[in-house]
Amino acid sequence: MSDWHQLVKRIKPGSLSVGQVLPRAAQIAGVVKVDLGPIDGIVSSYELADADADSYARENAWSKVKVMVEKFGLADIEAAVSIARYEDRWRDLAHDLREGEIVKAEYLKHDEVAVDADLGAGLIVRVPTAEWKTDAALANQEPESYTVGDPIDVRIVSIDHESQTIAGSLRPNLTGAQQRVVELLQGRESKLVEFKPGLRKLEGEERDLEFEVLKNIVAFLNAEGGDLLIGVTDAGEPTGILRDGWQDIDAAQRHLEQRINTRIGREYWNFISSECVRYDELDLLLVTISRLPRESKLARLIVGREEKVFARLGSSAHPLEGKEAADYQFARITGTDYEMSDSDGPTGTQ
Repeated sequence: MSDWHQLVKRIKPGSLSVGQVLPRAAQIAGVVKVDLGPIDGIVSSYELADADADSYARENAWSKVKVMVEKFGLADIEAAVSIARYEDRWRDLAHDLREGEIVKAEYLKHDEVAVDADLGAGLIVRVPTAEWKTDAALANQEPESYTVGDPIDVRIVSIDHESQTIAGSLRPNLTGAQQRVVELLQGRESKLVEFKPGLRKLEGEERDLEFEVLKNIVAFLNAEGGDLLIGVTDAGEPTGILRDGWQDIDAAQRHLEQRINTRIGREYWNFISSECVRYDELDLLLVTISRLPRESKLARLIVGREEKVFARLGSSAHPLEGKEAADYQFARITGTDYEMSDSDGPTGTQ
């Protein structure tokens, strides 16, 4: 079997492959040639609705495109090519964008209707000019004050693949804490991330949110540290911390700090920081916890007349009692991995 036959066996008809448009000098008449790595692909000129093959190759040389492999020219071994179909390049470029995410863009131009910003690779997001002019965070920063290439933070509102348009909402340049909140909300709860909708138990609700917040702070201290974002549902939907009925965000933050002092200990503030963050007109509390030194004693939470130990195992705060706590402490000091065993309790492994 020829080397070419061996190579095409790796690519199955109907599969998507990423390639690069070869420059005009490498093309052959009537088609666009795409480099797929081990082999070249051919895109028939009739599938290039926006240009003929020669113009397309000249304007898009070395651009990355996705092609759908239709069939292989097995009889044309000398040319060593496969037959491929061009897939909508705009759709490919916009594929990684998500509605609701905040992205970096560069100012291009504006008119009375919208401000255009470049997302790169030819993708343009349009932000209503009226929104720009009324955004209080951008006082004295009218569109006229921007020049081509100036950075802008934009929230993706909608992506219309049919009309190939992207609508955006204006975002001012974010603070470090705001950027961290954006990153956390784009993910989910994990060993290093926890979301809580509030700080205290509300009438008609069974959850003791204050206890949940404090035990997770202790769990992060005893594990690898992490971020606790308060004012966000377990599913990652921001609702704001003022749902608890606080007068303002500062009152909520003071309450949390007092509870940390009395139920965990003032000595742990070297490892804990809390910050009020404004996000989409909602007030959130971002609590960042660093891990305790390996040789230090485990942090504890006062619950009634008892002191309880918690550690972050997986995406939850796990209670540790008696031998469990001792084994976990030993694993931390020695740098071994701590594992839970259903039959024998925790075990440590190198």
